[in-house]
Amino acid sequence: YPKPVTIEGTKKILHQMETSICKIHKKNGQKGTGFFVEISYDKIIIPVMITNYHILDEDYLKKNEEIKISLNDDTIIKTIKLNEKRRIYSNRKFDTTIIEIKPEKDNIKDFMELDDNIFKEDSNILYNRQSIYIIHYEKGEKAKVSYAIMQNDKEEYNIIHFGCTELGSSGSPIVNLENNKIIGI
Repeated sequence: YPKPVTIEGTKKILHQMETSICKIHKKNGQKGTGFFVEISYDKIIIPVMITNYHILDEDYLKKNEEIKISLNDDTIIKTIKLNEKRRIYSNRKFDTTIIEIKPEKDNIKDFMELDDNIFKEDSNILYNRQSIYIIHYEKGEKAKVSYAIMQNDKEEYNIIHFGCTELGSSGSPIVNLENNKIIGI
């Protein structure tokens, strides 16, 4: 079973739910989840939103000038305009889309942290049996938290867990319960 959560840990998770996890609203009515982090690239810190490629793929990004997102169970609705010279990275193989955020323009202030080991080749082995949580917008409804134990997978980039996640959870951060840092998507 996942480890128990302290009051401080619960407060941190609630803050992340309200400020750093977003629901993505696609024009066709589909919904997914995304999250905000700061990544380092060429010694520059870049604020980004990350989701799955199958939520926001290259075709969708080319055909649409903006993305609608909501925070804090739809109390805050934002529009991210894609034509503002944003860096965008999409990769089908890793099922990942990363979109640069303009904190002042997009009014995004809080970012989650990536675990330092996330990009190591043997990260699946390092995270095996870790207690994790996943903040997600299951079925496009209100934000939920699922707790689980991460399982080791022999394939390089797959993460296996048995947390309760359903349609709409794609793009959610998988977070190490011990340090509240992201270890996967």
